[in-house]
Amino acid sequence: MPQGATAHFVVPGIDTGDIIVSRQLPVYRHDTYESINYHIAILAGELMAEAVTSIANGEAPRTPQDPNVGESFKVIPDDLLKEGKQRLAESRYSHFTD
Repeated sequence: MPQGATAHFVVPGIDTGDIIVSRQLPVYRHDTYESINYHIAILAGELMAEAVTSIANGEAPRTPQDPNVGESFKVIPDDLLKEGKQRLAESRYSHFTD
């Protein structure tokens, strides 16, 4: 699954509000789980700034989320975390940029 970040309107459901801005993060063969988390945190901050600016200017788009696309985890289950780290280490991640 590609990695990335999204800024969206907040509604009562978890991560279900209309999307304001979303961007994928390129993942390279030398990336680790920790480096991906670092880059996603930076990307998320950039997207939040873009979203706040577009809301303040009255120009924020509202794209409804497709509930069949992507997943959100408050905490990644141990088995998925282990598998993800292993795939990165073995260069088996299916969405490398390079």
